[in-house]
Amino acid sequence: RAGGLVLSIIPPDRMPAPEWPATIVLPCGMGDARNLLMALAGDACIVIGGRAGTKSEVHLAWLHQRPLLPLVGYGGWADQLPSDPPDERGNSEILPWSSIAELEEHLQKLGLAPASE
Repeated sequence: RAGGLVLSIIPPDRMPAPEWPATIVLPCGMGDARNLLMALAGDACIVIGGRAGTKSEVHLAWLHQRPLLPLVGYGGWADQLPSDPPDERGNSEILPWSSIAELEEHLQKLGLAPASE
């Protein structure tokens, strides 16, 4: 809604419904290599929930120094990420959020969203 670009990289056999909230839907037949595309396609990694694929993407984003923005308080592995980072290196910031306002604040701090008017 703020004018950003939302890229959805999906397995080719999992095309989303027409109302899927993405600007671009990119079917990709790369199997698990898709996770590397997901991790590196953006300037930051927004983490929601967290099953095995999400964990893989988060670890790749961490290795490539992308900030991690886990949604906390709603279950899943994302809740644990602020207190249990992927490893000891401190490759990037971990900025937890539990509301859209907090997420926007973090994105503004990172220079990835315009400042509020």
